[in-house]
Amino acid sequence: MTNFKEFLKQNDDKIRRAASANTVLNYNVAAVIKKDCMDVKYGEIWFAKIPSEVDVNKTISGIVIVLDSETFQVLVAKVSKVSDMKYDYFDLPILYWQECNLKFESSARMSQTLYLPRTAFTFKIGELLEYDLKAIQEPFRRLINSKE
Repeated sequence: MTNFKEFLKQNDDKIRRAASANTVLNYNVAAVIKKDCMDVKYGEIWFAKIPSEVDVNKTISGIVIVLDSETFQVLVAKVSKVSDMKYDYFDLPILYWQECNLKFESSARMSQTLYLPRTAFTFKIGELLEYDLKAIQEPFRRLINSKE
């Protein structure tokens, strides 16, 4: 994980540019801040309020993986059921989806990264196993390096 943290720090500007395309600047979620929502950590899977792909001014409930929680806003990647998604080069199936409490075979949508305020997190679903956690790092690096 140390190498991934270093990658995040070294590529902060590129990551912000890539994620900002999916992030709503006027993100307004009416939520009560719960103590456990302040403790989101790298590799955790959360149910959260995310911007709708149809209308970015609205939020929907969705599943996300925490990529970086050491900033004011939390960098996340969306999670989708495999049957619901169109294939993207930067997306990766979560092999141990049942072990991290997901109900359906799912993929980490590394092409769908965004920043969320801590108030957007509703409840923790589980944590990625080490294998999947390491596996998602490479597509994310490819995505960010392709933005040069």
